Amino acid sequence: MREDNRRYGSIDGLRAILAISVFIHHYVITYVWKTKGVWVRPESDFYNHLGQASVGFFFIITGYLFTKKMILTKSNWLDFFIGRVFRIYPIYLFSTFVVILYSFYITDFSLQVPIKSFLFELYNWGMFVTPSINGNNNANLMLAGITWTLSYECFFYIMLPLLYFSFNKIKLSFIVLAIIVFYLSIDPIVIYFYHWTFNTVMFSFFLFGFICALVESKIKKTSVNVNNKYIFCTVFILLFLLFFLFKTSFGFYQSLIIAMIFFLFIYGFDFNGLLKNKIMIYLGDISYSIYLIHGLVLYTTYTILFPSLCANLSFNQYMLLMPIVLLVVILLSMFTYTYIEKPMIKMGKVVSKKLKNNVN
Repeated sequence: MREDNRRYGSIDGLRAILAISVFIHHYVITYVWKTKGVWVRPESDFYNHLGQASVGFFFIITGYLFTKKMILTKSNWLDFFIGRVFRIYPIYLFSTFVVILYSFYITDFSLQVPIKSFLFELYNWGMFVTPSINGNNNANLMLAGITWTLSYECFFYIMLPLLYFSFNKIKLSFIVLAIIVFYLSIDPIVIYFYHWTFNTVMFSFFLFGFICALVESKIKKTSVNVNNKYIFCTVFILLFLLFFLFKTSFGFYQSLIIAMIFFLFIYGFDFNGLLKNKIMIYLGDISYSIYLIHGLVLYTTYTILFPSLCANLSFNQYMLLMPIVLLVVILLSMFTYTYIEKPMIKMGKVVSKKLKNNVN
């Protein structure tokens, strides 16, 4: 597959695998929720890592891509922020609208809270903080609880101008900041920023994304075949260490392992062409829709349409239905990508162009 300005090695295909892995992670959690009444991490470390390691990869990808676009090169910040708003919010607002409909459906479309409280709930959801909606305490679970990751992404975007100035103007301050992030990743704390809550261990993923982009800018790609058997073995050994030495993917050493694997991807490792397959690249294109839509599909299937199905199925029987549900997720994601994401991305470019013309 030819690379153009949109393509970064194997990343598009990798996004597809990551989004599907998050779906599998939440598919397993949904069974526990429907049979035991609690939304908790899977008992299996393997299924837990599928979701958490994928989020870690997503954060590293964000750090890597936007370091290349906004820190290592001179870029237009107006274009960037307008583009991010039109990229992230449209499908998120659509998903939130469905959550609101379901929340009112549960209460026979009657308002259960004061209007002021309801409006404040909507405001919080707009900030990716997802409390109850109209008395529905499980509103965030309708999106499989993924909105917390969007707050980390947005915090990184907000910090990018500061990072750009620090790295390009006062490098010493950037080095100090990096040291602080490393320290807070090894010995994490919880910090509060506006309405958001952050565990500092997650910042290491973004920092490793930055490091990958910086190293790539300094070291030219070679003609060495990175899909040889030694690289394959290296990737699987690193994955083995991650999945079997740790119970969670969220930690400094885990982020280091994930970053090492990701570094091989940006230098061309693609599972012998799998990640550059046209189908995988397309699934990568719609991966954000998959990420946001899959919780709604799980909730619709196992809470709205077939509320007692999980109780009547063994876990293995339940897992046999997973490909069917995944197919529904993909088909719906194709629709939302075509009719919501793509048009809004184009509109963002139009708005940005008009604003620049007005300024000039």
